[in-house]
Amino acid sequence: MQAVTSKFKIKLVLEGLKERQTVKELAQKFGITPQQIGTWKRLFQKEADTVFSKRGKTKKIR
Repeated sequence: MQAVTSKFKIKLVLEGLKERQTVKELAQKFGITPQQIGTWKRLFQKEADTVFSKRGKTKKIR
């Protein structure tokens, strides 16, 4: 089992959102419960809007 870092959680969530494998398959592959992956997915989706919120100076997109 890998260390449960933020990067690890993001990797699993993104793999789950791609739907190439079931959550159950991902859980078995990475040694995590399907319920835990589901929790991380829900949290990721709930908080996704904060990724692009203003923090500090706004940069112009060219």
